[in-house]
Amino acid sequence: MNPFVKIEGAGNDFILFDETAIPPRRWLNVGIVRTLCDRHFGIGADGVICLRRLDGVDAFSWEFYNSDGSDADMCGNAARAVGAYCYAKFNTQEISLRTGSGEVKIRKVSYRADWQAVELRLPIDVALPPVGGSENTLGAQLIASVQGRLLDSGVPHLVFLKEDFQLPTEEDRRFCKDLRAKLTAQGISCNITLVGPAQNQIYPMASFERGVEDFTLACGTGAVAGAYFVYKSVGDGERLTSQVMCAMPGGQLEVEFTPEKNKATLFGPAHVVFHGEVRL
Repeated sequence: MNPFVKIEGAGNDFILFDETAIPPRRWLNVGIVRTLCDRHFGIGADGVICLRRLDGVDAFSWEFYNSDGSDADMCGNAARAVGAYCYAKFNTQEISLRTGSGEVKIRKVSYRADWQAVELRLPIDVALPPVGGSENTLGAQLIASVQGRLLDSGVPHLVFLKEDFQLPTEEDRRFCKDLRAKLTAQGISCNITLVGPAQNQIYPMASFERGVEDFTLACGTGAVAGAYFVYKSVGDGERLTSQVMCAMPGGQLEVEFTPEKNKATLFGPAHVVFHGEVRL
């Protein structure tokens, strides 16, 4: 039997296998991950984490998989979920986590119960890959058609403003699925993050995630990319040091930009839901 922990961050849920006390092993594959993440025939989750300890105090690494079995360099909510687990298991206030997109710092938020913060770099614009040795004209046209911006906040997101957006609808789901397929055909593999107009200074957002192929209840890197898009598109240029509040379907996340340190800090709730065992 394999012990596991179910953790969620604003509704973005993960299965975590704690391998901090055993030698590293690579035992997960596409079929196992898909079975584990199946919400009818498995445990059910948006992703799977294998957590390992590195040399050094409170230093960890992970293998992270999307629910379709593909691996991912970074997931902001999964990183906060790891922070919540380490706080519950090891009483750690701050840890470092080695991810596919580099090392990130995760810390317990002292002034908010059950909140974790993860420090990421500022999002950067993504250059379109060439197609057949030529400029990616069709890819650029697809992005321009939604007046979007392709940003990498640990993983790539196409972010755009949708004027009437509050919560994702079935029409939004069909549109994003079709758009993602067209982008993928042009060599652009990315998530799609919708941003709506602010309500009481809170911006509704939702991410259609690759590897899940649907909207998730929350996406940490999507919140960071969406918040950065809001600042650059709507802000006045002086608000980059302030927080942007993001209303995801599963709860509120907050992003704080510190440009002089090339840092974006993602804040939000994360909870250990239950412990269990699974036979594989």
